[in-house]
Amino acid sequence: LKDPPSPRGRVDFSDLRRLTKALDKAFKRPKLKLFLSEWGVPTRKDRDLEFRVKPKVAVGWVKAAMRIVRKFKRIYTLGWSVPVDTDRNPQGLLDKNLRPKPTYFPFKKG
Repeated sequence: LKDPPSPRGRVDFSDLRRLTKALDKAFKRPKLKLFLSEWGVPTRKDRDLEFRVKPKVAVGWVKAAMRIVRKFKRIYTLGWSVPVDTDRNPQGLLDKNLRPKPTYFPFKKG
C-alpha cells in the first residue's frame, strides 16, 4: 500500500489509501466501504490487460490481496472478475475444464 500511484488513472491495491482519502474528501460522512470487483490475475496472454504473470506469482498476489482485504477495514468485499478461464480472459479461478487453478485455493481460503 506504499507504492507510487498507478499509471493512467488505474487503481490497484497499492492505491487503496489514496482512493479512500479521495472518497473521504468528496463524501464527508459516513466513510464509504469499498466494493472491489472485477479483480483477477491473468496467467496467460490476456486480450484486455497488458500483463500476465506466472501461476506461482499469481498465487502470491492472491495471498497478498487476501491479507490486505482482511486488514483494511474499509474493504467490504473483493469480487473476482471471471470464475472460469476463456480464450479472451485467462483470469479464472478454474481452467476451461472446470479444474481449480492454483489461484483458486488462496482465494477460497480468503
